Amino acid sequence: IHQFFVRAGTWPEMNAKREKPSDEMVYAFEYQLAMVSEEGRFKVTGLPAGQKYSIQIVPFDNSAYEFHRGVDQQLEPGQSPDVTVELYAKPVLYARILFEDGEPVYLASPPWPDAKADVSYHQDDMAMGWGVGEIQADGQVRVRLERTELDELKSGKAKLNIHYPGQKKNGIYGAGVLPFEKLSPDPAKMETLKFPRPKP
Repeated sequence: IHQFFVRAGTWPEMNAKREKPSDEMVYAFEYQLAMVSEEGRFKVTGLPAGQKYSIQIVPFDNSAYEFHRGVDQQLEPGQSPDVTVELYAKPVLYARILFEDGEPVYLASPPWPDAKADVSYHQDDMAMGWGVGEIQADGQVRVRLERTELDELKSGKAKLNIHYPGQKKNGIYGAGVLPFEKLSPDPAKMETLKFPRPKP
């Protein structure tokens, strides 16, 4: 990874004046540095010694990688420890999505600002989902998924929904469910899938 943010923060600590459960936990220290490195190396200076830090890496293109929860490191006086951080790239899966009339599920002229056709991930026990791929002009969609999301889809505990914006602002139609098994890791072998056009 060549472009990323380095975040270093102490573990949350209970405020000394915390008197009731609703009082917030606070960070004693937090630091963020933007890095551009051909070798993926970084150096953090100026951290107070004698504390345990969580070192977190956030890629500039964070949609391409799984969320990194941080690596714990105790910093002792006079030491400059080496830390190795591993991030996992999300695999890219491809499909082409069209309406039954052959038109792509795409908006050349969005009906309202930020309107887009996309694919979202939904767990069966959750009402809300999140976007995992935006549908392009030719109907192609590149879906990026974390390992846990892949496992949930394979086990049938989650699904991929296709969304298409309506004419009214923030109006969204469901165009159908994108079968996970139809996605291909090879863009040259992607399948073309057709769905009924949502009724206005």
